[in-house]
Amino acid sequence: MKLTLGTVVAALILAYAFYAIITIDHRPDSARINEIILKTAEAIENKNLSATMEYVSSDYEDEVGYSYETLRMFIANVYKGEIKYKVLIGKIQIQIDENQAFVDVPVKITYPNDRLIYQSDLKVTFVKENTRRALFIPTSTWKVVNIQNIGSVPQPGF
Repeated sequence: MKLTLGTVVAALILAYAFYAIITIDHRPDSARINEIILKTAEAIENKNLSATMEYVSSDYEDEVGYSYETLRMFIANVYKGEIKYKVLIGKIQIQIDENQAFVDVPVKITYPNDRLIYQSDLKVTFVKENTRRALFIPTSTWKVVNIQNIGSVPQPGF
């Protein structure tokens, strides 16, 4: 019985390791960054705080003075409002330099009736941070460390 149980446990561990290895994202960095931006826009529309902050680095700082925590608190306050809105992303331009990426993101936020709330051409800086996949496989992910041109951000509740 012990041999069978040990075999089953070993097989499960091997299957887990195999799954972790084959599901590593091998797409080009530009495709990964583009997906992060689109997922974040969707998270903003859905007012999903954890998904909105998923790709923001703990080292985040911007020209407005936000750090990771102050940005998180600000977004949480905005999400408390009952107003629905749409996030429209224009043509994304990505320039990658080793472990850093500079991304131009034209953004518009509108009410459902298309009345403009916010518009800016954001300059987003990403860095590639080391992380682990499935607890033990070393990998990396792109995280936002800075956003420029935020300008006048809508206040909570718009």
